[in-house]
Amino acid sequence: MIAGLLAATASVAGEEETVCQTADLIVEGGMSMSRGRICRIAAREIPKLAACNVAVPEGVTLRSVDPPPKPCLGIFHCGEALIRLLSPGLMAKRRDPDRAFASVPDEPCFDSVVVHELTHAAYDSAECPFVDCPATAEYAAYATQVRSLPAEAREAFEATSAFDHCVSRDYGCQLIGRIMGGAAFIDRECF
Repeated sequence: MIAGLLAATASVAGEEETVCQTADLIVEGGMSMSRGRICRIAAREIPKLAACNVAVPEGVTLRSVDPPPKPCLGIFHCGEALIRLLSPGLMAKRRDPDRAFASVPDEPCFDSVVVHELTHAAYDSAECPFVDCPATAEYAAYATQVRSLPAEAREAFEATSAFDHCVSRDYGCQLIGRIMGGAAFIDRECF
């Protein structure tokens, strides 16, 4: 059964590369189990992102052969359709107990980082009226990351987070949709 699920979500393009059928993502490096896991995350989460107007472009490469710089768990390279991502094992070891997602268990944390970086890939083509919109891009990425967490992991995150009110999932999705459509921004022009 597991082999059938893996075959439905990915095809092996080479010894160190897997092409996910969802959005034709290319997953490079790491073990085939990890590459298959990323394809399953993409198959599960990309439709949810699309429901919030987060259109992950086809052909993005997720690479775990050259880890991102510390303290990053993942990093999207604008204009290159490239995400550098720690392997699940290395991410578990590198996680900082003082960071926002420290209370989230390793497995859902890894999955949510994939969603975070896929959102950056989608935002790369969004309109920004300024030279750059880093705050808006990060807001969208973190909002979708938290939204992607399973209920128990989200509750663990919320229990240790300093926020003053909850935003409903529907309203959050609408706001993210407006951000991705170029109708809402958090950044301001610097003078």
